Amino acid sequence: MKTIYLDHNATTIMEQGALSSLLLYSSTASSAELNFGNPSSIHWAGRRVKSVVDDAREDIAAAFGISSPDSLFFTGSATEATNTAIKGAFFSALKNNKKFYLITTAVEHEATLETANFCEELGATVVRLGVDSQGALDLSELAGALEQAPPGSDKLLSLMVANNETGVIFPWAEAARLAQAQGALVHLDAVQAPGKIPGFSLAQAPVDFASFSAHKIGGPKGVGALYARRGVKIESLLHGGAQERKRRAGTVNVAGIASFGAAAKTLSGRDLSAIARLRDHLEKEARRRINGVSVQGERSPRIVNTSNLLFEGVRGEGLTMGLDLEGFAVSSGSACNSGSILPSHVLLAMGIDKLGAQSALRVSLGPANTLAEVDAFLESLEKVVARIRASGQRAAVR
Repeated sequence: MKTIYLDHNATTIMEQGALSSLLLYSSTASSAELNFGNPSSIHWAGRRVKSVVDDAREDIAAAFGISSPDSLFFTGSATEATNTAIKGAFFSALKNNKKFYLITTAVEHEATLETANFCEELGATVVRLGVDSQGALDLSELAGALEQAPPGSDKLLSLMVANNETGVIFPWAEAARLAQAQGALVHLDAVQAPGKIPGFSLAQAPVDFASFSAHKIGGPKGVGALYARRGVKIESLLHGGAQERKRRAGTVNVAGIASFGAAAKTLSGRDLSAIARLRDHLEKEARRRINGVSVQGERSPRIVNTSNLLFEGVRGEGLTMGLDLEGFAVSSGSACNSGSILPSHVLLAMGIDKLGAQSALRVSLGPANTLAEVDAFLESLEKVVARIRASGQRAAVR
């Protein structure tokens, strides 16, 4: 059976250069040179791999619009980066006996939502902004929330650039300017932005923190990065050595970082307009072939690769499994909630009822996907939806 991967918001296929770098710096030796040193060591073996980490840092910074590469430090994931930004700011407020006021949205990734819950349990005030039926954020509500912050409190806005389930892009630059004008720090979950938003760059707005992930752009799993603006101070989550300018203790993942850098260098060469055309074709044909199909967030700006489709009377999990048997990898929501039959919190926040929210299918395309693959997917999708509807299986409200 031929398999076709259409779940690139969950993880991406590694770029060849990224894979080569990962293998080169994962081995203890190669025919050309030794690559096993600890980058914190001052001898030749350490210096050799430290230069690899520094070069990757520069490549990643350039790809993301970061003017100061040393403002970027590496983590084990974007989840760790987000935890570091939010908890680091919160712990800094606690250390200085100040109140902490966190503004986020109801449709964020669990890395943000669960971290916000943690801070709230320890005394932080958390405001969770809603979205409209198209997944859009109302900037006037954000402005109002900023004005309600207790005087003298430390304020942080934590906002995703693009939603991992619907692809809806928030007005992050405008939101960052509003927050800065009210004295709030700004953290962006930028995981789904690089390689999916034409011209994306942190230089477009005042940002204090931003989380990134290697495996969402063609790099390896287990490597992330946090941008932290020069001069802004937060508490570290990990204590120990002086790695990453004392911002994240622990020996860095040289092979993963080198691979991350190699993947970042490929972003500028991607044809995002071609991916957008495939997505538009998929949505148009799905609605032409199948009754009762709707596209979530279609009237909002979206990243080029993502379609969130609702199929009336069809359970998303059953649809995902049926397509899996046909050889297609798609998702019914966030990969971080795989195995859950609960309706998507993102779709619920958009006003979709529980039954509808359990009927969702997320298709997220990658640079290597072709028109032939999309058409093959559409053919199988039509068959699987018809089979499920004929069987009488419907979404079950929990």
